[in-house]
Amino acid sequence: MKATSPPTIRPVKVGVLGCGAHAHIHGRVVSDAPGAVLAACADIDAAKAADWAARWHCGASFGSLSDMLTATDLDAVILATWPVGHAAEIAACLNRGVKYILCEKALCLSGEEASSILEQSRSAGAVVLEAVMYRYHPAIGRLEELLASGSLGRIDSIRAVFSNFEPDSPTPGKTKDWRLKAECGGGVSHDWMSYCVNAANYLAGGVPTRVFASGTRGSESGVVTSLFAQIEYSNGVTASLESSRNGSFSQLLSVCTEGGRLNLPVAWGIFGDVTLSVERRKPEWDYIVTERFPITHRNPFALQFAHFLEVAAGQGTPRIPLIESVVNAYTIDAILSSARAHEAVAQILPENISAERISAQPMRKEHP
Repeated sequence: MKATSPPTIRPVKVGVLGCGAHAHIHGRVVSDAPGAVLAACADIDAAKAADWAARWHCGASFGSLSDMLTATDLDAVILATWPVGHAAEIAACLNRGVKYILCEKALCLSGEEASSILEQSRSAGAVVLEAVMYRYHPAIGRLEELLASGSLGRIDSIRAVFSNFEPDSPTPGKTKDWRLKAECGGGVSHDWMSYCVNAANYLAGGVPTRVFASGTRGSESGVVTSLFAQIEYSNGVTASLESSRNGSFSQLLSVCTEGGRLNLPVAWGIFGDVTLSVERRKPEWDYIVTERFPITHRNPFALQFAHFLEVAAGQGTPRIPLIESVVNAYTIDAILSSARAHEAVAQILPENISAERISAQPMRKEHP
């Protein structure tokens, strides 16, 4: 009897929009991934797109998203562009029949835009996944395991920080960073702070119900250069978030529970081995026991893309469901509104979004 050959699985044809520095990370990851092929790239600077295509052996390069979508039949698109354009770019991809979109954070610039993206993706039968790479790092996986084990008890509070001192004016002789350009969606709100909001909303296990925030704007750039926010959740958990271009470096994620405090000193941009620790109090007043969990580094961008390919192959569901990104977008809206008004914001989520988020993820128990 003649042997039957296994079915051939066609590689996922990937297009990349935006060929700046960050896109090179995606270029390497896609090039190294089995089951994917870099079919096309596009940038408003056509020469930059051509150079990027040559470097990563990409099939074709274009000077616009429209040209790329018209000329190529893509299965998936990675958006490595400024946040200000994401909503329109996602809509263009969906209208052209692209079924899988990996969009760099922040997903967009408002909760209203995020809700529209959710509706459009559902109508198109497509998957839009916000690219928040830290969620795929094994350090976060270990933290999740410790919390899920129940040995530490209920979560009481969360602290998330993403700060680094960076002058408001560009370095002489260097191109002005998009993060200092309001017209690109710059500022900490939809960049560094988005990591803090993502972590707090994910780990809290409840929906955000009240926010109080303060912040500053750069005197030269006009973008938001610092935000400090307190978030209250439906189950009694509280989160304290800090993101500033005016203060020293920190990428801390700390979760305080009934039975201990988990600390990850560098949570967002992990580029080497890291140690997760759990601090517990001994019965004696002046002694702290620290348990350490060394985590061997793995490339979170590669892990994120591998997950994206699994979803595209129908072998899994998005680790970060789009409704979660929608909630995060509304939360950032509330933080900005509170900082502008210098008062608490109590109505964060539309009722339908709140209800869907509660049904999509089991909520953690409320505090007694």
